[in-house]
Amino acid sequence: LSNRHRAVREAAEQAHREGEERFRLVADTAPVNIWMSGTDKLCTYVNKRWLDFRGRTLEAELGTGWAEGIHPDDVDRCLETYHTSFDAKVPFNMDYRLLRHDGEYRWVIDSGVPRFNGDGRFAGYIGSVIDVTERKSAEEALASIGRRLIEAHEEERAWIGRELHDDVNQRLALLAVELDNARQ
Repeated sequence: LSNRHRAVREAAEQAHREGEERFRLVADTAPVNIWMSGTDKLCTYVNKRWLDFRGRTLEAELGTGWAEGIHPDDVDRCLETYHTSFDAKVPFNMDYRLLRHDGEYRWVIDSGVPRFNGDGRFAGYIGSVIDVTERKSAEEALASIGRRLIEAHEEERAWIGRELHDDVNQRLALLAVELDNARQ
């Protein structure tokens, strides 16, 4: 190769390395768990926040290791969504429980989008995972309060109905006694 070609290639490689370093810096400081997969559906990258959340090494999470943390009741549905979306090369969103470093399952929303190279070739997926446990708990508490409020309204209506029924019956009975007395 000529010196000019070598210099151009080295500059391109340097720019590529700097781009990867910037990506990793951004990904590691982002307030979400970030993951990437290759064209073979296997995980090729997770950011530091993901590793901190899971409490596992990068090597343990790569490949299919990340799926080991999915709650047993959610794993089939999640993998089906992932594989179906991957095969169709379409974005997906799914919620599931993911095991955190302290042994607690947390509700997460996982959003993935297909990646394409500069020449338009499919390159895999990139995604983010956000812990939504508190939001889900708040939604469940709100739904529970709503159910209890409806039950309380129904109980109150039933009580009012009974009171009205008993009052009317007592008045009718009293009227019947008074009519009987008046007839005599």
